[in-house]
Amino acid sequence: MTFESYRKKVMKNDRRNYKYIEQFEMWLKENKISARQIDDYFSLNLFLNNYLTANGIVKMEDGPSKVPYYLEVWFWKYAYQPNEKNFKNSIETLKIFYEYICTLGKIDEKTYTNMCDTIDKNMAIWLKQKGKIKQSLITKKTLKPQKYKITAYLHEYKKEIYRIYMVNDNMTISNFCEAVILSMNGDLSHLYEMNYKYGIYICDYMNEEMPYEHKMENITLKDLSLKSQQRLYIRYDFGDEWIFEIKINKVFDGHDSKQIILLEGKGCGIEEDSGGPHNLYELIIDKDNEWGYNYNSFNLDEINKMLDKRYNKS
Repeated sequence: MTFESYRKKVMKNDRRNYKYIEQFEMWLKENKISARQIDDYFSLNLFLNNYLTANGIVKMEDGPSKVPYYLEVWFWKYAYQPNEKNFKNSIETLKIFYEYICTLGKIDEKTYTNMCDTIDKNMAIWLKQKGKIKQSLITKKTLKPQKYKITAYLHEYKKEIYRIYMVNDNMTISNFCEAVILSMNGDLSHLYEMNYKYGIYICDYMNEEMPYEHKMENITLKDLSLKSQQRLYIRYDFGDEWIFEIKINKVFDGHDSKQIILLEGKGCGIEEDSGGPHNLYELIIDKDNEWGYNYNSFNLDEINKMLDKRYNKS
């Protein structure tokens, strides 16, 4: 499934969920159920259209089984003003919403009862933890520092323009994206984002407009749980539309003394504001082009000096 087709499915699911939220609000009024203590829109929107689509499309009917992790961890990370009052309001909202869904026959009574019982048994524990995952749940393997051998290709120019790095897993994805763009002859004068699996990680000064968009702030490569042969994509300058395909070649234990090192590469890279990949070919073959672009100007040592100055300070 391409990202574009996934996004269309997410939007279709969102519209379906909004319809149920509207019907739920009407049901509250018709049954004269007080909504004073129920955050009946924002809580449901966060649960249905953010949490359930964070790692794939989960239908509203399958939501009850996903409630425990939402209340234990996710709510405290992403809810607006995640305090005790809003936590309890969210619980009340979810209970009454799925009571309504049960009356529609979309879930059975046993599913609804099990969800409510699980919430009642664990609510005090979740409230006390406030989103903190117990240390015992974190395996020794995830605690080990790791590094990745990574290849970045310029899309449509895989053989002509690429970079190979060694990168520590504690590097933030924001810094990693910057490093790739700069080492590809970019100057960071435009917006950028990173696509991984079915999520988009946007630079910190962009706004989250869709459920699958997340700000890069404080997220590291380690947080993505990257594995060998996985791929992700950096999109830079939404006008020229430069795409860098990133391949995780191999995962090693341990960190290097430098967060990122360029091992080898080929080709100068992109040319800012030149019109994008389709125009780059003309610049490559025309050595006397008006942009002064020189395909053969790749300099490994100069790029590593730049990376050292920005990301490898002792």
